[in-house]
Amino acid sequence: SLAAAVLDADAGENLELQADIAIPETVIIDKELTLDLNGKVATVPAGVTALNVTSTAGDLTIDDLSTGGLGEITGGNISVYVNAGAAFTLEGGSLTDALYGVYVAGAGSSVTVNDGVIDSEYFAISGNGSAGLGGTSITITGGDLISAYTGIYLPQAGTVEISGGTITAHTGIEIRSGSLNITGGEITATGAYLPDP
Repeated sequence: SLAAAVLDADAGENLELQADIAIPETVIIDKELTLDLNGKVATVPAGVTALNVTSTAGDLTIDDLSTGGLGEITGGNISVYVNAGAAFTLEGGSLTDALYGVYVAGAGSSVTVNDGVIDSEYFAISGNGSAGLGGTSITITGGDLISAYTGIYLPQAGTVEISGGTITAHTGIEIRSGSLNITGGEITATGAYLPDP
């Protein structure tokens, strides 16, 4: 199982999926790891958070080095949960069909998207505006963020830097706190225009 492979892995190791798998329960990432989806599909049941990157030493990179890069983690409640002090980087592959793609919360937590796809129902990337869950950092240089509702939802104090990639959603970005700096990329809002919302 992926949980057993993570438990046995040394910090800094690369894990490569060798076949399609199921992730029946949340896998805790408490060390620096790279997960190569390798063109395979990891299926997550409804209500389950696939990967929980912890604040102790969590540092997860997801990539897909296979030809075509069609590997994905699909389904579940949250694809990747990034806790305070932890870091998540998407370099390739896809996170699809979860209610929430990447959830980031707490001081020192960070998300970087350089390539790949996050395609979720509610928010591709989101945080939490409750006390103590700010201090996040989100950097988008590439990749595709897709959502039926909001591409990036930012209720928390933190920073967001967007220099590339695409965001396609009913609402592209909703920011309620923190700072947002956009220097590149493309945002497509698919919702109907409302002159007086």
